[in-house]
Amino acid sequence: VLAGLRLAADDPEAVRVFRQVQRHARGDAAIHLFFDPEMIKRVSNERFISALYTASDVVIQKSIREGFGLTVTEAMWKGKPVIAGTTIGTMAQIRNGENGLLVASPEEAAAAIIKVMRDRRLAARLGAAAKKSVRQRFLLPRLALEMAEVYGELK
Repeated sequence: VLAGLRLAADDPEAVRVFRQVQRHARGDAAIHLFFDPEMIKRVSNERFISALYTASDVVIQKSIREGFGLTVTEAMWKGKPVIAGTTIGTMAQIRNGENGLLVASPEEAAAAIIKVMRDRRLAARLGAAAKKSVRQRFLLPRLALEMAEVYGELK
């Protein structure tokens, strides 16, 4: 599944890239592309993406430029192994080999996908560590506690 719903205004190349992927995938019944929000009009984008993460065996976010990406955090929170490009944002979220896998090239991404899909124990370990990592580092209660500690130090 390639899900890149045309909702982000900060991606001027999205339509061109999607059309290119669409041409390459034409005729392959195993490939599902979601780009137009009208395709899922009876379901909110949030529910669709949540269901997609839940049903996924692995989530790939192979950006070449990415800030702190919610795609990565949301998939990690669902306990899924995540394979991501080595960008500033993903490296802030993923510790390579501990709670996900970081890759620098399409070839590395392909090898990582095969590795995770063949080794279900590895997939489970990465997914569990990913969820724990999000709980410890990125959820609001932890952020609120950290903010309270900072305010306490200012007294």
